[in-house]
Amino acid sequence: LNKFLKFAFITIGPVFYYLFTDSKKLIEKMCMRVFVIIAALFFICIPDVCCQTSFKLASRDGHYFITTTVNGVPDTEIFVESGCSALLINKTDFEKLFATLNLEKVEIDANYKLLTDKASYEVVNACKGRVPIGGLLYDGLILVTAELENIAVPVHLLKNDTDRSATLIQLDFKKKILSFVCCDDVDVDRLNFYRIVRYAPSPIFEAKLELSDTYGHHGDIVGCWIFDLGCGSPLFFLRKNIAPFIKDNRFKVLPSKDKSGSIIGQGLFAQYCKIGEQKVTGISIGITNRTWEKFELGCVGPSFFSKGYIVLDPERGLIYYK
Repeated sequence: LNKFLKFAFITIGPVFYYLFTDSKKLIEKMCMRVFVIIAALFFICIPDVCCQTSFKLASRDGHYFITTTVNGVPDTEIFVESGCSALLINKTDFEKLFATLNLEKVEIDANYKLLTDKASYEVVNACKGRVPIGGLLYDGLILVTAELENIAVPVHLLKNDTDRSATLIQLDFKKKILSFVCCDDVDVDRLNFYRIVRYAPSPIFEAKLELSDTYGHHGDIVGCWIFDLGCGSPLFFLRKNIAPFIKDNRFKVLPSKDKSGSIIGQGLFAQYCKIGEQKVTGISIGITNRTWEKFELGCVGPSFFSKGYIVLDPERGLIYYK
């Protein structure tokens, strides 16, 4: 409102002067001022979604989503990821959103499949290039499948090209906001942190796990963990790499069931679980059979920090948390 009044004052003030001048000049000048006012009000009142670097997080089934503009197309929902090494998209959305982009074709094996814990998906196309997402930019590999429901974006690989100082990625799970901010915007001195041993294609950090179950068994181990924003559970173990730890400490592995009671896998119930200085109680930890990770012990999901927030600092190689 204040900005509107300012423009109105600037415009109306000189009118009294021009009332006594040539009427043609008056009309020309007034038209020009009206045009300036309309243009100014447009930029004041209409939010520029193309410059968006802060996003509202929506949660469903332990997963997080944002809605923003993708390559000029507004109201596009994105599945927030960091456990995948590429932007994942189905064929229909690819043709709708990326048709105008200058992308480079990437040759892949004819039998290449995208593997997840629950299924494998045929990759029908692969390319690489730059994709505008809100006011940010993704520059990397793009895998196209026929079956994926959501567009999955590894948000840790997004860049703010218009403000190179906004290098921190902050996820506030209490306020449900994802934002790209400057170092001065966050007081990291009062936060705990994990040290990242590898940032791309997926962030991996090293930390000590302390675990106790309901049967009186407990143990601890230092190892590497995948920071996986796409993980719907607080913690997931990779069977091949965690098996010796489970066996040595006699943790009891039980069948995991879905809401209908059907057995869908295995896991254990942790009465107490602590990674670094972050601790949770009473959580179920699934155990997956996937074997493509070489040394990681498991995946840490966003719900492990559901009552606080985290900040990724790719330049310093740190994940701050509270």
